[in-house]
Amino acid sequence: MAGRGRGGSYKGLMLDVSNSIAQPAVSAPATAISRHDYRPPAWAVPETRLVFDLDAAATRVTATLSVTRNPDGGAGQPLRLDGAGQELLAVRVDGVAVRDWRIEGEQLVVPLPGDAHMVETEVEIAPERNTQLMGLYASGGILCTQCEAEGFRRITYFPDRPDVLSRYSVRLVADKARYPVLLANGDPVESGDLEDGRHWAEWNDPFPKPSYLFAIVAGNLAVNRGSFVTQSGREVALGIWVRAADIDKTHHALHALKLSMAWDERVYGREYDLDQLLYGDHLQQGRRADPHDGDDPGAPGVPRCDGPVFQPLRRDGGDVRGFRRLHGRGERHRSYPVPLVVQPGRHASCRRQSGP
Repeated sequence: MAGRGRGGSYKGLMLDVSNSIAQPAVSAPATAISRHDYRPPAWAVPETRLVFDLDAAATRVTATLSVTRNPDGGAGQPLRLDGAGQELLAVRVDGVAVRDWRIEGEQLVVPLPGDAHMVETEVEIAPERNTQLMGLYASGGILCTQCEAEGFRRITYFPDRPDVLSRYSVRLVADKARYPVLLANGDPVESGDLEDGRHWAEWNDPFPKPSYLFAIVAGNLAVNRGSFVTQSGREVALGIWVRAADIDKTHHALHALKLSMAWDERVYGREYDLDQLLYGDHLQQGRRADPHDGDDPGAPGVPRCDGPVFQPLRRDGGDVRGFRRLHGRGERHRSYPVPLVVQPGRHASCRRQSGP
């Protein structure tokens, strides 16, 4: 799950998927879209509420969208929601089940009178069978997402385009023994246990973002915690989430994260404005998953966790000093490989930056 670049403020959850060698399933050739064919969306989605009942075999997603008609999107247009690779279970408008919807290609089309509604869909997806690595998929016992560029439509029906910005609130429900850690964009709101051995966590991202920046992860992870003091004096909690065996490899990652946040402030005056920032490394590096390995998720070719990519090249920290000198020279015309990161919030309005 990813949004690339480092322009603007980070918001919430970053997950690295840059070191996997697994190849996603081959999809149909993309259809060329000319910028001259652009049309504003007929409906805006200012608020999105998502409830995930998580399981590798079958995850149920309930999405409640607050939709308002866009005066620039054309009068009388129906609501069109992108969706693929999911079973549609129910469609409700303002709390009432409707049947006048239709499927056109990979779009759910819902006729709507008036200018404002609450549209709810309920779908079921199968993360462990998702070998495209787009949307929600299973990786070594961990559930994670990849939504850039058009992966969100494989999670639920939504206008999956970058000019539709929405504020997300998310509830994650899962088996506590199998998925003790439940993470999403934004700030944690509350969490608790259920009587059936499951637990839940609520997350809220107060800043509108496009759907390709959405991210969740659920699994058995440990955390290396730190903090960063912003230019205004606020303390931001930092966390690097990995497998417990890889905690000793995360110290350099934590240091590099602090340097990048300081660089955003120094160069662009962008101060991080949530209470915490999380980084998660959740994919296997260097080899494909072996279907005969006991830790395999059950889908050959889907990578597994094997530690974060941010590790010092030398114990003396020379690579860290090089990182700092590089920014000092201002070589922004060069392109560098960077981890794929989720940056919800005002990132959407900021240009993409090059640099490590």
